[in-house]
Amino acid sequence: MLFGAFPDLGQDTEQILASGNFVVVRLHATGTHKGNFAGIAPTKKSVAFHLCNVLEIRNGKGINGRLYGDNATLFQQLGALSLPKATAAG
Repeated sequence: MLFGAFPDLGQDTEQILASGNFVVVRLHATGTHKGNFAGIAPTKKSVAFHLCNVLEIRNGKGINGRLYGDNATLFQQLGALSLPKATAAG
């Protein structure tokens, strides 16, 4: 779904963490919204957001994986989500 909506999607690895049978990869993604994404028609807007990929490894092969994304930031950049600005306490 991501590559269809953002055909020029680029990813830069920020950090790789390994523990036991798991590897976590933090990524920074950039792209241009040129296709449908989650029901949002193409906006031609450039976006930048973070992803986290959690992989389970067994016998040197990935057997399970989950990709988590900062969807709030992505939807804000596409104009589909408006969040109030934070204010200082006090």
